[in-house]
Amino acid sequence: MTTSSEILGALRACSLPLEALAAFAAIAEGEGAPSFRTLYSGGTLLAADANVVIDPVTRLRMWTGSLDAFPPWPGATTDHDYSTAAGAVQFTRTTWQTEVIKLAGAATDFAPATQIANFWLFAQERFRSRSGGLDLLTDLKAGGAALKLINTYLGGTWPGGADVNFPARYAANLAALQTAPPPPPPPPPDIETITFSGRDNAGNAWSGTLSRTHSALIGAVAGAVGMAAATLSPPAATSPPAPIAALGEAQLRLPPAQASLGREAEVPPAPGTALADPGSTAANRLAADGPGVLTEFERCYALFTPPKRF
Repeated sequence: MTTSSEILGALRACSLPLEALAAFAAIAEGEGAPSFRTLYSGGTLLAADANVVIDPVTRLRMWTGSLDAFPPWPGATTDHDYSTAAGAVQFTRTTWQTEVIKLAGAATDFAPATQIANFWLFAQERFRSRSGGLDLLTDLKAGGAALKLINTYLGGTWPGGADVNFPARYAANLAALQTAPPPPPPPPPDIETITFSGRDNAGNAWSGTLSRTHSALIGAVAGAVGMAAATLSPPAATSPPAPIAALGEAQLRLPPAQASLGREAEVPPAPGTALADPGSTAANRLAADGPGVLTEFERCYALFTPPKRF
């Protein structure tokens, strides 16, 4: 298995080292996020938001608003937990605003390319600080047993994505990124149906429709009717298909009672607090920062793994 085609496609357009891209893919897959617009999909939505919908295929929350900044969605609560996780690797608003975008070279928007680039900046810094100076790219290139260190030093940050199964997901996504994507399907036949009208050489009025390969269409009309000239009306514009109606919160993949998998230490905003505020680092902290210790930057989207503490 690999991450989604949407994420793989965006990664192939990036110039980061292949190992960095494969790490992003492996963590996104483990976190259960198939899109750069995926939102934390456990718990109960804190407040209604027109830009938060349930995808009818994945049955996960999706952000449909602007990606000019971190999605200002209200977040979701489960018992005493609260999460604003968003994006392919499920950054929380707290992590993004107080840590990620303050790194040198980080951009502040939330576009797919920025999520990828900022992930790599943040993952390298977190791995280096937690490991006492080790280099993440060197570890990824080494492969083999060295990949177990990803769980050791990044497992607290991405419990679902950097778990003990990271090496297998990393290898599969690395192979997928090294393989050329399949060619796009051929375009549909150049066939159109048009309505035409005119008068023949005897002055008789006529009209009708004709479906034919476009390149032969005009010649067929003129030749078959024997007219000197015909007034051709262009084909009517094709209406786009109606979008599939989004599902309601009650149709999330996991019921709210099962969403107590979140392990981040975010604090719900007080009434009247702007969602763009990064929040209080001190209030969000559970324990002193260190390898394997939960801090305000730790969170978990992991829909498919049992809860565990690091």
